[in-house]
Amino acid sequence: MSLPSTAWLACACLLWAAATSAQSRAPREKKERQASLLRGPTVPAPQVRVAAGVLSSLFFNAPLASAQLEGRERFTRLDVGERALYLEPALELAPTERLALHLVFADGREAVILLIPHPSEVDTRVDFALPERSADACEHELATTLARCEAQSQELKELQSQRSPGALALAGSFDQWILRTYLPKSDSPGPLTLVRGRTYRLRGWVVLTLSVRNTSAAPWTPTLAFLTPAAPGVRVWMVFPANAAVAPGAEAEIAIELKLPAPGKLREPGAKHDLTLCDSARERCLSFPSPELE
Repeated sequence: MSLPSTAWLACACLLWAAATSAQSRAPREKKERQASLLRGPTVPAPQVRVAAGVLSSLFFNAPLASAQLEGRERFTRLDVGERALYLEPALELAPTERLALHLVFADGREAVILLIPHPSEVDTRVDFALPERSADACEHELATTLARCEAQSQELKELQSQRSPGALALAGSFDQWILRTYLPKSDSPGPLTLVRGRTYRLRGWVVLTLSVRNTSAAPWTPTLAFLTPAAPGVRVWMVFPANAAVAPGAEAEIAIELKLPAPGKLREPGAKHDLTLCDSARERCLSFPSPELE
Protein backbone atom coordinates (compact mmCIF):
# COMPACT_ATOMS: atom_id res chain seq x y z
CA MET A 1 0.00 0.00 0.00
CA SER A 2 1.51 3.37 -0.99
CA LEU A 3 1.70 6.31 1.35
CA PRO A 4 -0.26 9.44 0.47
CA SER A 5 1.63 12.19 -1.26
CA THR A 6 1.44 14.40 1.85
CA ALA A 7 3.23 11.72 3.91
CA TRP A 8 6.02 11.50 1.32
CA LEU A 9 6.38 15.27 1.45
CA ALA A 10 6.63 15.23 5.25
CA CYS A 11 9.34 12.58 5.15
CA ALA A 12 11.30 14.57 2.60
CA CYS A 13 11.13 17.68 4.82
CA LEU A 14 12.35 15.73 7.83
CA LEU A 15 15.26 14.30 5.86
CA TRP A 16 16.20 17.76 4.57
CA ALA A 17 16.05 19.25 8.08
CA ALA A 18 18.22 16.47 9.44
CA ALA A 19 20.75 16.96 6.67
CA THR A 20 20.81 20.72 7.24
CA SER A 21 21.24 20.27 10.99
CA ALA A 22 24.05 17.82 10.47
CA GLN A 23 25.73 20.21 8.08
CA SER A 24 25.45 23.11 10.61
CA ARG A 25 27.01 20.87 13.27
CA ALA A 26 29.82 19.81 10.99
CA PRO A 27 33.27 20.33 12.58
CA ARG A 28 34.75 23.70 11.77
CA GLU A 29 38.39 24.25 11.05
CA LYS A 30 40.05 25.74 14.14
CA LYS A 31 42.12 28.84 13.53
CA GLU A 32 44.78 30.70 15.51
CA ARG A 33 45.72 34.17 14.32
CA GLN A 34 46.79 37.69 15.21
CA ALA A 35 44.82 40.93 14.92
CA SER A 36 45.03 44.60 15.83
CA LEU A 37 42.78 46.79 17.96
CA LEU A 38 41.98 50.48 17.95
CA ARG A 39 42.64 51.04 14.26
CA GLY A 40 40.65 54.27 14.04
CA PRO A 41 37.07 55.49 13.72
CA THR A 42 36.80 54.74 9.99
CA VAL A 43 38.05 51.16 10.23
CA PRO A 44 35.51 48.39 11.06
CA ALA A 45 35.81 46.68 14.43
CA PRO A 46 37.80 43.42 14.40
CA GLN A 47 35.81 40.20 14.30
CA VAL A 48 36.16 36.86 16.07
CA ARG A 49 34.49 33.76 14.63
CA VAL A 50 32.76 31.72 17.33
CA ALA A 51 30.85 28.43 17.43
CA ALA A 52 28.69 26.63 19.98
CA GLY A 53 30.69 24.39 22.28
CA VAL A 54 34.05 25.76 21.13
CA LEU A 55 36.23 27.78 23.50
CA SER A 56 37.69 30.94 21.98
CA SER A 57 40.70 32.46 23.77
CA LEU A 58 41.55 36.13 23.24
CA PHE A 59 44.90 37.49 24.37
CA PHE A 60 46.00 41.14 24.66
CA ASN A 61 49.30 42.95 25.05
CA ALA A 62 47.83 45.30 27.69
CA PRO A 63 46.03 44.59 30.98
CA LEU A 64 42.24 44.56 30.96
CA ALA A 65 40.05 46.52 33.37
CA SER A 66 36.60 45.22 32.40
CA ALA A 67 34.64 43.42 29.70
CA GLN A 68 30.95 43.56 28.79
CA LEU A 69 29.45 41.02 26.40
CA GLU A 70 26.20 41.52 24.52
CA GLY A 71 23.90 38.51 24.98
CA ARG A 72 25.91 37.19 27.93
CA GLU A 73 23.13 34.72 28.82
CA ARG A 74 23.80 32.86 25.56
CA PHE A 75 27.33 31.91 26.61
CA THR A 76 28.27 29.06 28.90
CA ARG A 77 31.61 30.66 29.71
CA LEU A 78 33.02 34.17 29.92
CA ASP A 79 36.21 34.46 31.96
CA VAL A 80 38.25 37.64 32.10
CA GLY A 81 41.89 37.51 33.17
CA GLU A 82 44.53 40.20 33.43
CA ARG A 83 45.51 39.98 29.75
CA ALA A 84 43.20 37.28 28.41
CA LEU A 85 39.52 36.58 27.87
CA TYR A 86 37.86 33.19 27.34
CA LEU A 87 34.35 32.70 25.94
CA GLU A 88 32.22 29.82 24.72
CA PRO A 89 28.75 30.15 23.16
CA ALA A 90 26.01 27.77 24.26
CA LEU A 91 24.10 28.08 20.97
CA GLU A 92 25.00 28.86 17.40
CA LEU A 93 24.64 32.46 16.28
CA ALA A 94 22.31 33.24 13.41
CA PRO A 95 24.10 33.64 10.05
CA THR A 96 23.81 37.44 10.06
CA GLU A 97 24.07 37.95 13.81
CA ARG A 98 26.75 40.11 15.43
CA LEU A 99 27.40 40.32 19.19
CA ALA A 100 29.52 43.15 20.55
CA LEU A 101 32.25 42.59 23.13
CA HIS A 102 33.12 45.90 24.82
CA LEU A 103 36.58 46.11 26.43
CA VAL A 104 38.12 48.70 28.73
CA PHE A 105 41.85 48.50 29.38
CA ALA A 106 43.68 49.53 32.53
CA ASP A 107 45.12 52.62 30.85
CA GLY A 108 41.63 53.85 29.93
CA ARG A 109 41.60 52.86 26.27
CA GLU A 110 38.48 51.15 24.95
CA ALA A 111 37.81 48.73 22.12
CA VAL A 112 34.96 46.74 20.58
CA ILE A 113 35.22 43.24 19.10
CA LEU A 114 32.37 41.70 17.09
CA LEU A 115 31.58 38.01 17.60
CA ILE A 116 30.26 36.41 14.40
CA PRO A 117 29.40 32.91 13.10
CA HIS A 118 31.19 31.23 10.22
CA PRO A 119 30.12 28.09 8.34
CA SER A 120 33.52 26.43 8.17
CA GLU A 121 35.98 28.17 10.54
CA VAL A 122 36.19 29.10 14.21
CA ASP A 123 38.81 31.16 16.03
CA THR A 124 40.18 29.20 18.98
CA ARG A 125 42.93 31.74 19.69
CA VAL A 126 43.39 35.36 18.65
CA ASP A 127 46.31 37.49 19.84
CA PHE A 128 45.28 41.13 19.77
CA ALA A 129 47.86 43.92 19.73
CA LEU A 130 47.12 47.44 20.90
CA PRO A 131 49.28 49.98 19.05
CA GLU A 132 51.95 51.79 21.02
CA ARG A 133 50.83 55.11 22.38
CA SER A 134 52.35 58.21 20.83
CA ALA A 135 54.43 60.64 22.86
CA ASP A 136 51.77 63.33 22.47
CA ALA A 137 49.06 60.99 23.75
CA CYS A 138 51.19 60.00 26.74
CA GLU A 139 51.97 63.63 27.56
CA HIS A 140 48.29 64.56 27.31
CA GLU A 141 47.27 61.69 29.59
CA LEU A 142 50.02 62.60 32.07
CA ALA A 143 48.90 66.23 32.15
CA THR A 144 45.29 65.17 32.63
CA THR A 145 46.24 62.79 35.44
CA LEU A 146 48.37 65.41 37.19
CA ALA A 147 45.57 67.96 36.96
CA ARG A 148 43.11 65.46 38.39
CA CYS A 149 45.49 64.58 41.23
CA GLU A 150 46.06 68.25 42.01
CA ALA A 151 42.32 68.90 42.13
CA GLN A 152 41.78 65.89 44.40
CA SER A 153 44.67 66.97 46.63
CA GLN A 154 43.23 70.47 46.95
CA GLU A 155 39.80 69.06 47.72
CA LEU A 156 41.32 66.80 50.39
CA LYS A 157 43.14 69.73 51.95
CA GLU A 158 39.93 71.73 52.08
CA LEU A 159 38.04 68.87 53.69
CA GLN A 160 40.82 68.35 56.24
CA SER A 161 41.01 72.05 57.05
CA GLN A 162 37.27 72.18 57.65
CA ARG A 163 37.56 69.56 60.38
CA SER A 164 41.03 70.34 61.74
CA PRO A 165 41.51 71.65 65.31
CA GLY A 166 42.69 74.98 63.89
CA ALA A 167 39.57 75.43 61.78
CA LEU A 168 37.36 74.53 64.74
CA ALA A 169 39.20 77.01 66.92
CA LEU A 170 38.79 79.79 64.35
CA ALA A 171 35.08 79.01 64.20
CA GLY A 172 34.80 79.48 68.00
CA SER A 173 33.92 75.86 68.65
CA PHE A 174 36.36 75.60 71.57
CA ASP A 175 35.44 78.77 73.46
CA GLN A 176 32.70 77.21 75.58
CA TRP A 177 34.40 74.02 76.75
CA ILE A 178 38.20 74.23 76.36
CA LEU A 179 40.42 76.26 78.66
CA ARG A 180 42.24 79.01 76.80
CA THR A 181 45.05 81.41 77.59
CA TYR A 182 45.85 84.71 75.93
CA LEU A 183 49.06 85.63 74.17
CA PRO A 184 50.64 89.02 74.93
CA LYS A 185 50.05 91.70 72.33
CA SER A 186 53.03 92.57 70.16
CA ASP A 187 53.92 96.28 70.19
CA SER A 188 57.36 95.99 68.60
CA PRO A 189 57.85 97.85 65.32
CA GLY A 190 57.83 95.69 62.21
CA PRO A 191 55.85 94.75 59.13
CA LEU A 192 53.50 92.51 61.15
CA THR A 193 51.76 92.96 64.49
CA LEU A 194 50.10 90.39 66.74
CA VAL A 195 46.87 92.12 67.74
CA ARG A 196 45.54 89.26 69.88
CA GLY A 197 46.06 85.53 70.28
CA ARG A 198 44.60 82.58 72.12
CA THR A 199 46.01 79.19 73.03
CA TYR A 200 43.88 76.05 73.37
CA ARG A 201 45.17 72.79 74.82
CA LEU A 202 43.65 69.53 73.67
CA ARG A 203 44.78 65.97 74.14
CA GLY A 204 47.83 65.69 71.88
CA TRP A 205 47.42 69.19 70.44
CA VAL A 206 48.22 72.83 71.12
CA VAL A 207 46.16 75.17 68.93
CA LEU A 208 46.70 78.92 68.58
CA THR A 209 44.40 81.45 66.96
CA LEU A 210 46.08 84.71 65.97
CA SER A 211 44.83 88.03 64.75
CA VAL A 212 47.71 89.49 62.75
CA ARG A 213 47.79 92.99 61.25
CA ASN A 214 49.84 93.68 58.14
CA THR A 215 51.51 97.05 58.89
CA SER A 216 53.65 96.99 55.76
CA ALA A 217 52.87 98.71 52.47
CA ALA A 218 52.50 95.51 50.44
CA PRO A 219 50.11 92.54 50.66
CA TRP A 220 51.31 89.67 52.83
CA THR A 221 50.54 85.97 52.27
CA PRO A 222 51.33 83.68 55.23
CA THR A 223 52.38 80.24 54.06
CA LEU A 224 54.32 78.49 56.81
CA ALA A 225 54.84 78.26 60.54
CA PHE A 226 57.72 76.68 62.43
CA LEU A 227 59.37 76.39 65.84
CA THR A 228 62.82 77.78 66.67
CA PRO A 229 64.70 75.78 67.72
CA ALA A 230 62.91 72.84 66.20
CA ALA A 231 61.20 70.46 68.60
CA PRO A 232 61.77 66.86 67.45
CA GLY A 233 58.52 64.96 67.22
CA VAL A 234 56.34 68.09 67.11
CA ARG A 235 54.57 68.78 63.82
CA VAL A 236 53.43 72.30 62.94
CA TRP A 237 50.61 73.28 60.56
CA MET A 238 49.11 76.61 59.61
CA VAL A 239 45.40 77.01 58.83
CA PHE A 240 44.77 79.86 56.41
CA PRO A 241 43.15 79.99 52.94
CA ALA A 242 45.67 79.00 50.26
CA ASN A 243 47.12 81.92 48.27
CA ALA A 244 45.04 84.43 50.25
CA ALA A 245 46.80 87.76 50.84
CA VAL A 246 46.39 90.18 53.76
CA ALA A 247 46.09 93.72 52.42
CA PRO A 248 48.19 96.57 53.92
CA GLY A 249 46.61 97.72 57.17
CA ALA A 250 44.22 94.75 57.29
CA GLU A 251 43.97 91.98 59.88
CA ALA A 252 43.75 88.25 59.30
CA GLU A 253 42.64 85.39 61.53
CA ILE A 254 45.19 82.58 61.38
CA ALA A 255 45.39 79.29 63.27
CA ILE A 256 48.50 77.28 64.05
CA GLU A 257 48.32 73.62 65.04
CA LEU A 258 51.04 71.89 67.05
CA LYS A 259 50.69 68.09 67.00
CA LEU A 260 52.49 66.75 70.05
CA PRO A 261 54.08 63.33 70.48
CA ALA A 262 52.64 60.81 72.91
CA PRO A 263 52.87 61.74 76.61
CA GLY A 264 56.40 61.29 77.89
CA LYS A 265 57.86 61.11 74.36
CA LEU A 266 58.86 64.79 74.07
CA ARG A 267 62.65 64.71 73.72
CA GLU A 268 63.36 68.04 75.43
CA PRO A 269 60.59 68.74 77.93
CA GLY A 270 60.71 72.25 79.34
CA ALA A 271 62.73 73.68 76.46
CA LYS A 272 61.85 77.20 75.30
CA HIS A 273 60.82 77.78 71.69
CA ASP A 274 59.74 80.66 69.50
CA LEU A 275 56.87 80.23 67.08
CA THR A 276 57.35 81.99 63.74
CA LEU A 277 54.83 82.76 61.02
CA CYS A 278 56.23 83.70 57.59
CA ASP A 279 55.54 84.22 53.93
CA SER A 280 57.05 81.80 51.40
CA ALA A 281 60.21 83.90 50.97
CA ARG A 282 60.62 84.29 54.75
CA GLU A 283 61.08 88.01 54.23
CA ARG A 284 58.23 89.18 56.46
CA CYS A 285 57.77 87.10 59.58
CA LEU A 286 56.13 87.36 62.97
CA SER A 287 57.75 85.62 65.94
CA PHE A 288 56.61 85.23 69.52
CA PRO A 289 57.29 82.84 72.43
CA SER A 290 55.66 79.48 71.90
CA PRO A 291 53.35 78.02 74.56
CA GLU A 292 54.81 75.20 76.60
CA LEU A 293 54.67 71.91 74.74
CA GLU A 294 54.38 69.59 77.71
